[in-house]
Amino acid sequence: MNFDQGVTFMSTQSATIKNTGVYSNKLHPVTDYMQLIVFYPGRKGRRDYKVEHNGSNTTHVDIVLYLYDLALQNNSTVLVNFILDVYNNGLYSNHAIPLNMNRVRLNGVILTVEQFKHILFWVALQEDINYPRPKKQGVRLPFKRYLEAITSAYHPNVITLNQVIKRTNNHHGSVPVPINVQQLPVLFSTALTSF
Repeated sequence: MNFDQGVTFMSTQSATIKNTGVYSNKLHPVTDYMQLIVFYPGRKGRRDYKVEHNGSNTTHVDIVLYLYDLALQNNSTVLVNFILDVYNNGLYSNHAIPLNMNRVRLNGVILTVEQFKHILFWVALQEDINYPRPKKQGVRLPFKRYLEAITSAYHPNVITLNQVIKRTNNHHGSVPVPINVQQLPVLFSTALTSF
């Protein structure tokens, strides 16, 4: 499922609900990973939702922190390419990549690449529902923050983790100004300006 298909899927799910109370319906989008749950409809409308993982609400900031920790123990090229692959291909992205996921926890759980891909997809998809592309940023906004989180682990002189968190929590503000990529290696500058 790519992001366009995800929007269609959630539209179909929300069109058939009988109980319209906020977060009154739940969906397990991955049948073999029951710790990931989508609750809908959300506060922003029928197609909006929230994601819980292992019993905790999972946010963009949670993913930023997780990616920062992953970056500290992984090759930057592999991690950046994984994020770009999920951005471009959604759940069709390659999950057979050599990421070291040991010792890094999201909501108390050490994840597989496949599990993380699903969490990343479902948390980011909300943006394409609530702020649809091309008129608005959609998933571009969180994926830029995800790439900035990785960048902050390798190049804190350009952007720090705290700056990324503030940019991620920029609710009701304007779209954050792009970071200055001139000081970054080609891998990071290309990724951050690719969409």
